[in-house]
Amino acid sequence: MTSSKEGHIHVKEQKIFLNRIYDYVMDAGTYQEIDEDTAYAYLDSTLDVYGGLCTAVAKNTKTDGVIVGRNMDLYISNNPSYFFRTECKNRYKTMGLTYINNVLPRYEDVAINGLDKAMHQVIPTFATDVMNEHGLYIEVNMREGDVEKDGSLTFACKGTRSTKGLPYERRLCASALCFYLGQRCKTVAEAVEYATNKLDLYTPGPETPLPWNFCFVLADATGEYGLLEIASEKVIYTRGSIPGHCDSGDKEMRSGSCQANFYVAPELAATQKMKVGLGRYQKVKEAWPSIENESDMFTLLDSLTYFQAYFPQCKFDNLSEFVGTIVDDSSLAKRIGLDEKYLGYKWDLDFVYANEKIVRSYIEYQREKLLDLLREGKLHDANSYWESAFTIVANCTEKRMFVRFNETNKNCMLFEMK
Repeated sequence: MTSSKEGHIHVKEQKIFLNRIYDYVMDAGTYQEIDEDTAYAYLDSTLDVYGGLCTAVAKNTKTDGVIVGRNMDLYISNNPSYFFRTECKNRYKTMGLTYINNVLPRYEDVAINGLDKAMHQVIPTFATDVMNEHGLYIEVNMREGDVEKDGSLTFACKGTRSTKGLPYERRLCASALCFYLGQRCKTVAEAVEYATNKLDLYTPGPETPLPWNFCFVLADATGEYGLLEIASEKVIYTRGSIPGHCDSGDKEMRSGSCQANFYVAPELAATQKMKVGLGRYQKVKEAWPSIENESDMFTLLDSLTYFQAYFPQCKFDNLSEFVGTIVDDSSLAKRIGLDEKYLGYKWDLDFVYANEKIVRSYIEYQREKLLDLLREGKLHDANSYWESAFTIVANCTEKRMFVRFNETNKNCMLFEMK
């Protein structure tokens, strides 16, 4: 990490594969201190949430111990990914990855000007994946709450403690929870207690372009793992692990072992319509007994990227991936057989499965557009389309993370706790 004139900070660029920007990870260096107050205030003032369709699964394997695998299916853009380490006083050491296209500037801006100090401080606090020196690993996924006719969100979370008048250590946007807990907690149990009783957590509201809630798979070196969901002014933890038991070879996957983009906790799942990712979730359940090690986890994740939903070789039920789709183009509506009264209508689960022919026509239309972009070599310039996922397999037992930043890239970067 080097400094430049005018207070800008240049971070090291690590080329992984091919000469395309979404194959790069930027090395943000090791932080000795972080001004959290400033960083979280910056996030609050700039956060603009865009959707991402991600999958995460945790398991205690016979060969490699406790592992978590996750795909982050995000819009491919010219925003780089950042890897960082922290060694802050009175905090646990962490390492992690931040990939965001909603707070930090585009790659070209960073390459020319570097990051100013405020933006550099944000990188760890907005991490999507964090592991600490004790083997606690936390990743974040998104949930979309049902939108009512008045624009309100069924599962909106304005605060988990402030709305009840309870004391709290910090009011925190839940998107920043991975890093905050990673610096302060040794185990999943500690992290759940901290999130539940010490923080006032909120999620972006209807005023954002796409209002999402944030949910987390947590795992640690003791063998504990589970799913933390934040919605309706609550923090709900669903345990995935069986205490004192190795899951490898089990035929049944517990509900807290995996997340796609719908709620798992019964009280939230019972009424939610926007259940994006049911097909990916089912695919994980089918593969569950065969996950024995890190390699098996990578193999599973290779079959779960959102991009595959557009193609015939898709290995999971892809209909549920199009819950939440909005068609605003009348010519497109006519082409796929959609009644124009549904223009601007947000497809829910009932609509998608009751109108499979229309959804299949929409998938075929988008698939042809993607193929045209691929043939023309322009896909990497099309921010509104998907190509791939970056994939992480984290080993809590060995305290290491394998990161592959592009689905077509068969090389992985290995990061280990120092």
